[in-house]
Order: sequence, then structure tokens, then C-alpha cells
Amino acid sequence: MHVRTRRRPAAGPHLALRPLALAPVVVLVVGALAGCSGVDRAEPPASAPASASAAATATAAPTITTPTEADPVHITIELDGETLIGRLTGSATARALAARLPATLTFADYGGQEQIARLPAPLDTTGAPSTSDAPAGTIAYYVPDQSIVLYYTDVGSFPGIVPIGTVDDVGAVRDLPSGAATIRVRG
Repeated sequence: MHVRTRRRPAAGPHLALRPLALAPVVVLVVGALAGCSGVDRAEPPASAPASASAAATATAAPTITTPTEADPVHITIELDGETLIGRLTGSATARALAARLPATLTFADYGGQEQIARLPAPLDTTGAPSTSDAPAGTIAYYVPDQSIVLYYTDVGSFPGIVPIGTVDDVGAVRDLPSGAATIRVRG
């Protein structure tokens, strides 16, 4: 009994091109799958029935507005007859500070770039960056020193800086005398 066997062709250029022959198929499959990304369209296609429009609207992601954008916490910082106006963001750290206001803190100039006041207890830093920059006008929480910092010059990026708001008048921060200041939520 003789079994017929198929001879393997010798290796050559036609074998090297065989995987490339599948390339158009792979491109078509990947392209088709890319259309199934799970992202809802703002409007259904013109041929879609009205019920599809209602379904797309029901599953569309809602617009989320943070307190920073919609309703920041306005604060005043009062020291030696001067009043600074500022805003706190909606971050967990800013909310933790706002919950402690009014508070009287002792500010002092540090390095000709910022006014700094130590807090009696640390603030919540959930979701805070480990490193951030602080341009002039930034209100920040400095984690290593457990302090509130009002920057009047750009200090660059450092570990432990957590921006929590801004002040309106950078020059007033620079001219702020050292001493006890009361920070309040402006009503």
C-alpha cells in the first residue's frame, strides 16, 4: 500500500510573502473592531430610529463640573488691616482647609518668594499630586512642613507642593507683613 504524501515546497520567496498575504485581512478586521469602541455618538445616524436616539441619550456620559469651575470657595486673608481675596479649588485638600475656616495662622516670609504658615494638623491629600509647580499667585499646601503657602514668585516644581487655590493680588502677598492672619470663607 502506497500512501501519497505531499511534498513540502522548498523554502523560497513565496513562503516569506505568505504572512503578508494575510495583512489586508488583518487590517479589515482591526478596522471593523475599531468602530466598536464603545463610545456613544452624540447623534445617532440619520437612518437610526427615534428609539435609538433615546437609548444613545440615556447612555451618554454626563458632563461633570468640579467646584473649581462652577462654584469655587472664596476666601479672605486678613492681616494687619490688609485683606487678600482668594479662591480655593474643589480638591480634597482645599475642601479640608475650607472645613477648618475661620482659622488664625501665623505667616512669615520665606526665601523672598512666599508667605508660609504652619497648620496645627495635616490636611487630607487624597488625589493630590506628589510633585507640582507653584506659579506666582498660587495658594498651596506644602505637605512636608504641614503648611499653607502663598506664593508671590514662581518657584518651579517641587515634591510636596499641592496647589489648592489662587490669590487675586500677588503684590499684596509679597507685601504682607509677618504675623497672625485670619483666613475666612467669604460669604
